[in-house]
Amino acid sequence: MAATFKLVYVMILLISLYHVAGNFEDISIECMFSIDCPQIKSNIFRFKCIEDRCKIEFIYQRKKYEI
Repeated sequence: MAATFKLVYVMILLISLYHVAGNFEDISIECMFSIDCPQIKSNIFRFKCIEDRCKIEFIYQRKKYEI
């Protein structure tokens, strides 16, 4: 009986997490240019205007090693 409750509890948690994660796609900032997007101080990511929406772009580039 307790195992059934645990299973139901885990299923509810996973479904709710999936639902919340899906809602983040609906939240976006409209833009015309990349300057309209929020500016963040990061060397890894930045916001860029893609298809009239602010989307996060991965910009990190690893330094090349010299041999």
